[in-house]
Amino acid sequence: MKKKIVFIMSIFLLMFFSFQGIFANTNQDLPKFVDNADLLTADEEQELNNKLNKISNEQKMDVVILTTYGLGEKTATQYADDFFDYSGYGQGDGHDGILLLVDMESRKWAISTTGYGIFAFTDVGQDYIVKQFKPYLSEGDYKKAFHKFADLSEDFIIQANKGEPYDTHNLPRSISSGAIVAIMFMEIIICFVIALFVGLYRKSKLKTVVKKTDALDYMESGSLNIMDSRDVFVNKIITSRTIPKNTTSGGSSTHSSSSGRSHGGSSGSF
Repeated sequence: MKKKIVFIMSIFLLMFFSFQGIFANTNQDLPKFVDNADLLTADEEQELNNKLNKISNEQKMDVVILTTYGLGEKTATQYADDFFDYSGYGQGDGHDGILLLVDMESRKWAISTTGYGIFAFTDVGQDYIVKQFKPYLSEGDYKKAFHKFADLSEDFIIQANKGEPYDTHNLPRSISSGAIVAIMFMEIIICFVIALFVGLYRKSKLKTVVKKTDALDYMESGSLNIMDSRDVFVNKIITSRTIPKNTTSGGSSTHSSSSGRSHGGSSGSF
């Protein structure tokens, strides 16, 4: 009897840990690129999925892109939030991740962030990312738009891991500060050379002019006759204006999805 109980317990434990392993790998098996609008070819889809999986695994945070053709009764933000939550995306206890939704019917996009993603992708940071990939969406270059989003997402997560996510005071620059200084220096040199040549050219045209030693030499005789001069105060005008204060405090605004989970994010048209 004891052997039978031990056998049954062993089978139960084996099944339990097997199911644990299945559920643990469920999130990893989810495709990070879901092309319901069929915007990319099969090869392009696989290439993007490989990139998103690599980023998600290395950064311990799901980076997901979803395309649709129709949102039903939901807004783009609601659709993005619900798809992320109810599909099982998000890593760790905080369900860390970011999702980009592109709906072709409404021409709307939406970004949804959760957990660590809310910290890594601030409102200002999201605006920066959107400005980088949205022109490609508008032009119909969806492959480039999605890869741009993926690359920027990885950069933003890496920056956030340093303890200071990209925000109002430290957005990434497309040109290094050293390059900017070099460009400004070259502009100054070019302007100086142009001004020098213009000055020399004008000076060469004045060789026939005789230098005058007195200001009166430049006046025609009898052309000016001042009988009386005085200063008269007429009025005083004071112009004032209000200098607007910087009200941007940075960080991420949040809202609750239908699942009750806290999300950050943004949305717009393309």
